[in-house]
Amino acid sequence: MSDRPSSANLLGRALGVLLKERGPGPFRNGRFDRYLSVPTTPGFRVAGWIVASAIFATSLIVWYGMDHGPSGPITPTGDSWESSTPAIAVEHGVFRCAYPASARSSVPPLYPTIAGGILAATGSLFRIGPWVHASACPALGQRANGTAYPEWSFLLTGLVAWPALLAGFVALLSVSGRGGTRFELLGTWTLGAIPAIASAYMQYFHPEDLLAMGMALMAIALAVRRRWVAAGVCLGLACCAKQYAVLAAIPLILGAPRGARARLTAAAAGTGALVLAPLAVVMGKGMLLSLAGRYATTMNGQTLVGQLGMHGDLRLALARGLPLAIAAGLAVLARARLGDDLLDPVPLTALVAGSLILRLVFEVNLYSYYFLAAAVSLVALEVVGGRFRLGTVTWLVVTGALYPPAYEVLVPIQERAALFVQAGVVLSALALALGPLLRPAPAGSLVPASVAAPSTPSLRVPARSAAG
Repeated sequence: MSDRPSSANLLGRALGVLLKERGPGPFRNGRFDRYLSVPTTPGFRVAGWIVASAIFATSLIVWYGMDHGPSGPITPTGDSWESSTPAIAVEHGVFRCAYPASARSSVPPLYPTIAGGILAATGSLFRIGPWVHASACPALGQRANGTAYPEWSFLLTGLVAWPALLAGFVALLSVSGRGGTRFELLGTWTLGAIPAIASAYMQYFHPEDLLAMGMALMAIALAVRRRWVAAGVCLGLACCAKQYAVLAAIPLILGAPRGARARLTAAAAGTGALVLAPLAVVMGKGMLLSLAGRYATTMNGQTLVGQLGMHGDLRLALARGLPLAIAAGLAVLARARLGDDLLDPVPLTALVAGSLILRLVFEVNLYSYYFLAAAVSLVALEVVGGRFRLGTVTWLVVTGALYPPAYEVLVPIQERAALFVQAGVVLSALALALGPLLRPAPAGSLVPASVAAPSTPSLRVPARSAAG
């Protein structure tokens, strides 16, 4: 690689100065990191996953109490109608009623189809909702129909997304050499406590965000292994679960070697077509409109882009198209600068994290669950890199305070200084994500062979021309 300074190198040095931790400190490489690098037994590892799930469940309970009151009834949760309407239609086998115009849903069909299958399979056992034997398209097509079902029935079906997220997170840690260590325990426990994840259930109800993020993390892990077809399948499923997964697909596709790029793209596109084409036939035009995500950008909020006062296709192009274009540019620059080193776990995770955070920079509105992908990817980046930077810990705490399901006392700060809060929170997340990508890795940051998981003898994974 040439020693001539480039704009990317200069930017990397600037970010390195900005993000450099000084002094030993508890979040710096040292005894803290050595302690976390100690391997655990398989039994203790499984116990760690169970504890992470318990923390996740406790987080839901805590945030439910803060949002609804400790003794209040379970009321319809935020946007639950966006996924419950198609789920109910799938449960009753009336697919043409899944995406009526009145529902204005922006939830892609993968999660509602899974949820509808669960509702149908358990309906006769638990009677969690009214069973309509006759076709009732008008009733099924109304938002109010979802309220006829106990809200907990949808909350329970939504929990299927948590194992997907946890599995993707653990898979990524395993290929980085952090799997099966105390780093994994701390990472999964932190994952279960992220406020944005609780918000995706208890305030707005978008479990499909967890499903998409889990598939995206799994795709990163498979790309590190050079399992291109399998990675493409995961990317296709992620995009069928949530539109923002395209921001993860772009850096993975453009960051792949030229020979593998076609296989990865074909697998992702083929998986998406295999899932969406039959559903489009039976569900109709409404499902295709939901994929475009147009209903998610119908009103201008107080964000940087929302303040521009744009409408229609121009607003959609800026809010959705510009992040995709910048993500593609970042991926091309990263590939040119790092070559195949980009496929190491740390830079690849950093690139995907930065791409996902770009959505928040140009978003028309900001809701707390929008920060789910950013928070999860930053936590994954810390664990994969073998440290917890003080800046990331601070970001998680501040974001949990300013974009939560509760904490009403902080709402005036958002209302009176919305642009300042967004700029500080989002741009700092972008710097934290791209910092490890642009600056050279510090000495000793690689995982020692004695710490790496048995299936991953070293951090660097050699290319396999026949893989995938």
